[in-house]
Amino acid sequence: MQKLIPGLLFCAALMPVAPAQADDLDRLVQSLCDYTKANDRANLRKKLKSADVQLRRVYGGVTCGADGAFPGGSLLRVTVAYGAADAAEFIVSQVGADTVKAPEQDGKSVVQWAEQFNGDASKKAVVDLLKAAG
Repeated sequence: MQKLIPGLLFCAALMPVAPAQADDLDRLVQSLCDYTKANDRANLRKKLKSADVQLRRVYGGVTCGADGAFPGGSLLRVTVAYGAADAAEFIVSQVGADTVKAPEQDGKSVVQWAEQFNGDASKKAVVDLLKAAG
């Protein structure tokens, strides 16, 4: 009996993630997307810190949904679409230049995708920042 209890405790620790935790992750991703759209660097930092999450480790799994003219995509693509230069600077500092250069789902890097907005003055600061980082 004494050998059975530690074994059961170990098995219980390996049980799959509860649906409540999945909901928490969905809310975290939605918050990160919303703060990025609003160019709210301070709340991005607070949310990541309170969730004890390093953006570098989860960046590839964070995808924001389509909204208006924005077709959906990564946090850095959100910064371009919404002209969120402060959020872009923070995200680049957290994920590194390699992420800016790396191809995403459609085979284009963030910089390549952002070049389509070169003529848009409201997005110029973000595009320039990403080009400098990449």
